Amino acid sequence: MIFDTRPKMKREDLFDREQELEDLHNNLDVPILVITGVRRIGKSSILNVFLNEISYPSIVLDLRALRNNYGLKEFYEILSQGICSKLESLSI
Repeated sequence: MIFDTRPKMKREDLFDREQELEDLHNNLDVPILVITGVRRIGKSSILNVFLNEISYPSIVLDLRALRNNYGLKEFYEILSQGICSKLESLSI
């Protein structure tokens, strides 16, 4: 099978990430969780699988656009888009 580089959505599609997922599950009571790592290591996949396994509402923001043009206004625009997108997906 050819390796698919797109972010994974199901646990069975991940390879050797059980500890990272367990760490996330064990820290649900922490106000802010940050997933860091070098590019293309699987951060988005771990986050996607984790969010699919919990029942908490969540919003994922891609903040790469802030790399060159950053400020509160730009952040709030991305946050607003994320909230609107989530509400639309929930049919609210």
